[in-house]
Amino acid sequence: MLLVGDAAGLVDPVTAEGISNALHTGELAAASLLETGFNPEKAGARYENKIRQGVLPELKAAAWLAWLLYEKPKAASWFFRNHGARLAEKVTDITLGQATYREALTKPFYYWKLLAKMFAGKSQPPKW
Repeated sequence: MLLVGDAAGLVDPVTAEGISNALHTGELAAASLLETGFNPEKAGARYENKIRQGVLPELKAAAWLAWLLYEKPKAASWFFRNHGARLAEKVTDITLGQATYREALTKPFYYWKLLAKMFAGKSQPPKW
């Protein structure tokens, strides 16, 4: 049995949307089965590897953003006031599959780094 999407707990922590990950992980599960000739043990290991390499790092980045937006109201308020339109556009791109959270957190978004410095040494984002 290979769990996908919501059944595997792979819901986007920012938007609470799960269909995208359900479709994506369904494709990964099917590919894993095909690639291993439907061998249950090998397919499970291959699927888990695909999830660990691609899906989980993305959800970890999303969890960091969710922590900032939902657990730090002052920072979220400042962020939306100064960069709300850009954030909304980026989350839309992510939802449409045109960008990733990891890209959003590592590309020239100088304010992500600024916010990380604001909270350095204080409470930390969740660990995945």
